[in-house]
Amino acid sequence: MKSVSYLKTLCLTLLITSACANVFAQQPDYFITAKNDTVYCDLSDAMGTVINKDFRYTTATITKGQKLNTDTVKEFSKKGIVYTKQVLPGDVEKKKFVVWSLRGKVNLYIKDDREFNSVAVVDYYVNKGNDDLIEIKLDRKYAGLQDRMKGFYAMFSDAPQLVAKFKAAEDYSLKAISRLISQYNAL
Repeated sequence: MKSVSYLKTLCLTLLITSACANVFAQQPDYFITAKNDTVYCDLSDAMGTVINKDFRYTTATITKGQKLNTDTVKEFSKKGIVYTKQVLPGDVEKKKFVVWSLRGKVNLYIKDDREFNSVAVVDYYVNKGNDDLIEIKLDRKYAGLQDRMKGFYAMFSDAPQLVAKFKAAEDYSLKAISRLISQYNAL
């Protein structure tokens, strides 16, 4: 009899915990304007993956889709994924939206050009604080990777033990880079 009661209590606790986790895990969409105004809203799904185009949003008071010009937006979040405008190396003419994958003392950004190419081209960038982005491409090998990695390693000059461990592993995957950045940001 006690085991049935215990089982019911356990199941009820798991159900409530799961429901609460889902409620707190759902983050509202938002955008931040160039004037630093934050608007919590529902961003249209019509924007798809073309994140440098205009899209529509609704709020509690704006029920008909309001057009939003992305030139006036510096950051937005859609379904918990944060996009921010950055000047990419070699392309100083216009800021472009990239996914802000890791945030901290060192930041990791991802640019996915799938919508423009039949072949997926994913580029990775890092910066420390507000410094310029450094490009590190991890999904394909080509000449010059070691030169780019020197700038990357310099970001961690105050944590040489992390860099030594990273270099020893000889793993330049996104997972390994993310782990290094996360460990550094936790210091």
